Amino acid sequence: MLDDFILPSRVNARWNYSGIDSPHYCFDKQHFKQYPYEVSYQYNSRGFRDDEWPDDLQNAIWCVGDSFTVGLGCPQEHTWPSLLKSKLGVNCINLGLDGGSNAWMCRKIHRLLEAVEPKVIVVQWSFLHRSEHANTDLNDELRRIEYVLDDMFDLYVKMFDGIKAIEQSKKSTQIIHSFIPDCYENCQIDQEMQKLWNQLRGESWSQYPKDLAEFNCINELTRSELGSYYDKFDRYFHAEQVRTQIQSIPEIKKLDLARDGFHYDIVTARDFVEKLASLISLPR
Repeated sequence: MLDDFILPSRVNARWNYSGIDSPHYCFDKQHFKQYPYEVSYQYNSRGFRDDEWPDDLQNAIWCVGDSFTVGLGCPQEHTWPSLLKSKLGVNCINLGLDGGSNAWMCRKIHRLLEAVEPKVIVVQWSFLHRSEHANTDLNDELRRIEYVLDDMFDLYVKMFDGIKAIEQSKKSTQIIHSFIPDCYENCQIDQEMQKLWNQLRGESWSQYPKDLAEFNCINELTRSELGSYYDKFDRYFHAEQVRTQIQSIPEIKKLDLARDGFHYDIVTARDFVEKLASLISLPR
């Protein structure tokens, strides 16, 4: 089952370093040298940094994400899927790919819903600027695109369009959404929309519209005069509606640093797991 869930270059591999978790590429060489834990990367027969997956895939908790889920820069036992497994006493599958995009996560979650229909999926959405090649002949590692130059607003809306499609596809699966540090707050979407509103706003208009219904109440301009402003706010409010309706955990705040000086470590992961544990409905 799930023969397409494989990372070929990592199958049964063991690495001492990975990506920016290395003496050369780390963010803070002094921090790297002084890091108190031993770090290595042991990948299973599918190429994921995890134990071998259990036979019962439906009753395991699927943990989907990027390098923060992989646990770049920290021991495997510090990763949030590993801590969640210890906390709940339930098999947790680490479906993390460093550099993995939201588009990749959407594909994998849809595949899980179709083939496995797990009881629980926890996803930690990634940076907006990541994407993947359309060439489906490439494997998941080769499809990764680290940075796309699309408008940040469009990327923001695209992410929540993807989340909405997942929510509409699920049946009995509980899906808990979360967001890596700096996932969308630092892209300043809300501030950019406020600036756009200020360019349009008349003296008698509200400081900021709470939803499209309020936007529609504006009678100083016609729909045609609002033009692209209307279309942009229409899409933004639909994204915001999804954001408020999904079962989610607020954006994670870094409370500590992993060996590479960028990713979070066990203190942040424990805080995240504590919040998760209160929301997860355990399989019966």
